[in-house]
Amino acid sequence: MKKFFRGLLFFALSAVFSELAFCGGFKIEKYYGKMSGSPRDVVSGCAIVKFKAGTTAGQISDALSRTGFKKDVWLDEPSLLRVELPEAMSVAQGILALGQLAIVEAAEPDGVYKNQKIPNDPYLNSQYGLSYISATPGWEFETGVSSPALIAIVDSGIDGTHPDIKNRLSADKNAWFDLNNGGQMHYENPPTYCDAHGSHVAGIAAAQTNNAEGVAGVAWGGEVVSLRIFQSDALNCDYTSDTAIYSAVKYISDVAQATGRRAVVNMSLGGMPSSTSDICSISQRLAVDYALSRNVVLVAAAGNYAAPDPTVGQAVMCPARIPGVIAVSAFDQNGKVTYFSARGPQVAVSAPGSAVFSINAGDGYVNMSGTSMSAPFVAGAVGLLLSAKPTASATTVINWLENSADPVGGFTETYGYGRLNVYKALRLAVTGSAVDPKAEEKMTAFPNPFRPGRGEPLTFLIPASLSGSDTKIRIYNMNGDLVRSLAAPSWDGKNEAGLSAASGVYIFYVETSVGNGRGRFALIK
Repeated sequence: MKKFFRGLLFFALSAVFSELAFCGGFKIEKYYGKMSGSPRDVVSGCAIVKFKAGTTAGQISDALSRTGFKKDVWLDEPSLLRVELPEAMSVAQGILALGQLAIVEAAEPDGVYKNQKIPNDPYLNSQYGLSYISATPGWEFETGVSSPALIAIVDSGIDGTHPDIKNRLSADKNAWFDLNNGGQMHYENPPTYCDAHGSHVAGIAAAQTNNAEGVAGVAWGGEVVSLRIFQSDALNCDYTSDTAIYSAVKYISDVAQATGRRAVVNMSLGGMPSSTSDICSISQRLAVDYALSRNVVLVAAAGNYAAPDPTVGQAVMCPARIPGVIAVSAFDQNGKVTYFSARGPQVAVSAPGSAVFSINAGDGYVNMSGTSMSAPFVAGAVGLLLSAKPTASATTVINWLENSADPVGGFTETYGYGRLNVYKALRLAVTGSAVDPKAEEKMTAFPNPFRPGRGEPLTFLIPASLSGSDTKIRIYNMNGDLVRSLAAPSWDGKNEAGLSAASGVYIFYVETSVGNGRGRFALIK
């Protein structure tokens, strides 16, 4: 019978200590401490302890051994020591327990720090859009260099000599499509342009970043491909055709498939569907289907209208209205949808589109407005997502963007699923959750196992999330019998009759004015 009981006790103790944390392994956990706000990253299984003046080495060793802590590294002997926490103890619980030792002056976590990816581009403060889409915290997850994607700008061409984009451009994939000759494709490296529009769009999506030059792009990494479909002729670079759009989308889709690269296509252009139908042209729909079949992600501007009345003919244009294309509307510096932005059920997300600061072809930098400026914010975000998760399907990428957007009153025809949030999109892709909810902290008793009569009472470590008034603690044995009721978070090991409790595993319940929780511990005599 004794052998059976010891086996049962060992099994129960194994359950209590199932989650191990090793100080030397540099595992990271979230630490909330006494704050209710955002957590910080700390080294799991460790704490840094400052001992009171005059404390001897013997006193330190005795206190640590009695309570289950272990010496790890002296930072400043004999006053500052990093200690290893008992198995299964969180850092927050360890800080609470250490703080109750008489010889401890202070205890704190061993905090984790990392490079802060704030680029040094001098015009960063002029780019309000990057703040609105939470680009900076997003870059802590991914900058686009892990598995660089192709970022194709189907537009009026890019200034291949501009210092803030030239080193981001493809060396051999840029092309233009000659409308005067049936959309015939010609390679051009470096690329040329017929106006500043394409360069401005490319700068928003992927200007060279952290190069002490000009502006920052959403995607730091990736290979920018200029696909010029507008002409330098009497039409003044204002128009293109279905043929050119089809040819450009098909071309980059073939390149992506042939090279095994992920690709995102930005189309900051638009036109109305046929007057007899609400659908876009056959060639555009076929181009979209072709790209999606090769797992290419497509982003397009929702469209611009001059009428200030939002009820007047502001339907989403083609190709943005085609299913499978991410249609992007525009909001301004106040987060409000712009008067010119198209709207409709096809809108997926909204991004900055008013007075957006970016590259000006041939001459520095300039502000431009339009849904043309909104789309490349999203294309850049897609570039980051494809770099972080290169095997994700195009549909999955779209879902990440929609499910992480900051909602504006639920789904609307103006904002779609909401405003683009790069941080939340990347967090969703990398961790599976767009938000970082405060993790539930386990209730813990310390020391565990508890050995009565060794000078240390059992202390119940109540997490900050349950700190409140009217604390009540009830201890039960494994048979469900009440052993002791307490009003203070410590126990001397005796039952309600004043007799010593038997060895075994116990369950305890804690109730306060703000909530309740439970945990377990082992008692060994």
